[in-house]
Amino acid sequence: MRPELLDKSRLFDGADVTLMRRDDRWWMIMGELADPAVPRIDLRAAHLPPGATVDSLEWTIDGRCAPPTPSNSWDATGYHCVSHVRGRSGGRWVERLYYASSAAWTDITGPYSIGFLEWDGSEWVRHPEPVFTATEPWELGTVAEPNLLYHGGRWMLWYCTGLSVDRTQVVGYAESPDGVTSWTGRRIVAADGEFDAVVTESGAALDLVTAKHPLTATPGPGDGVWWAQAETLGDWPRPIQLVSTTDGTPWHRDGVWKPSAVRQGNDLVVFFNGSRREGHSPGLSVGRVHYRLG
Repeated sequence: MRPELLDKSRLFDGADVTLMRRDDRWWMIMGELADPAVPRIDLRAAHLPPGATVDSLEWTIDGRCAPPTPSNSWDATGYHCVSHVRGRSGGRWVERLYYASSAAWTDITGPYSIGFLEWDGSEWVRHPEPVFTATEPWELGTVAEPNLLYHGGRWMLWYCTGLSVDRTQVVGYAESPDGVTSWTGRRIVAADGEFDAVVTESGAALDLVTAKHPLTATPGPGDGVWWAQAETLGDWPRPIQLVSTTDGTPWHRDGVWKPSAVRQGNDLVVFFNGSRREGHSPGLSVGRVHYRLG
């Protein structure tokens, strides 16, 4: 199957988006460094008009959608690489935003831990402590880029780990009965330069979208967004590249990462970060690619 490219667009400045469907419309949550004097990533929301399909360009950006993290907490640097998920926990359905964070800014290697915000019906409420931290030698003390799926009664987590300035990161996997405790099955599931991995359900099938992005090296033609589909988790065929970082597109010439994928009939719509460095600025953008899968 060779996907047919329908559109690739730069939407707006921002980073680390996740998609959710609520109130007959699509919402997007994204990270923002709102005040350069305060090195903390806050969250903002954007939404489409009611009934609009997810490939629409009619996004309206709203204000801050969650309280800032406390300055003396484990997550004082804010909400990095947020991931939306709904699932059952404690005998009830809950809606959460998982994120990575750290107590202070060092460099891209962290160390990071993972926590979440939970929707209480009117606002996002921060869980006070991290729920997932590095424990294995291959994780090198840091876990980041969480992407979650609730499937078969399990909270499934894919995350970036092994971050180092002189080694290639890997994608790890773990699962939990409630998304908070008892994480088991921790293992490496991707080790070919992947920085992110997100899995979505599409009817009877599952879509795996990954992003390859080197931490310190210059991106090459193999970096970018990749896709595979399977009927069973883990039984992935050889992936197909959807976006190459070095395809000549200016707004993502220096990096592509943090995909968030939605199936719309036979189409796959993927939102992702793009980088175009200018001086000391990473030049972050939110972009979207729309493919027909057949």
